[in-house]
Amino acid sequence: VNDDPEVVHYAVTALVEIQKEFDLRFQALSRELAERPNDEILLRRYQSFLEQYLSSGLLEGSHRDVQLRKYVEVLKQRLSGNKGSLSLWIKKAEADMLLQNLEELRSDAETMISFRPENEQGYLYLLKYHAMRQNRQGVVDVIGMIDRKKIYLSPEARAELNFWRS
Repeated sequence: VNDDPEVVHYAVTALVEIQKEFDLRFQALSRELAERPNDEILLRRYQSFLEQYLSSGLLEGSHRDVQLRKYVEVLKQRLSGNKGSLSLWIKKAEADMLLQNLEELRSDAETMISFRPENEQGYLYLLKYHAMRQNRQGVVDVIGMIDRKKIYLSPEARAELNFWRS
């Protein structure tokens, strides 16, 4: 938002150039991945690139959703060989929330709870799932489950739980 057309021109030119660099890098990584679809190192690079691209602020609307879906697919592929990776499950749950993939989010949360029942993350995502579905009883049930199991909660998680309690 600038009244000077020259400044606007340079800004738009810079954004187009950055977008072009992302697109070229994306194409190169996509070709490599097509040749070696099970290469864990390449999958990690692709995941990292998609994370950088998604957080760049350059993507909007349906183009962002397309990239988020690709990101979820990469995470699924990585999870097939790393079922116990809590950090990958958290990233997948976050992407599923952004895409409104509610049943996937529920499944992510239940998976996290099944292999890490002492960790708060699965319960918090299950809580978010019920909140997004506007299921008050589900929210109450998850809070009760956390209390019964005496799950240790970080200060941030306690604040979130207190919000839902009230």
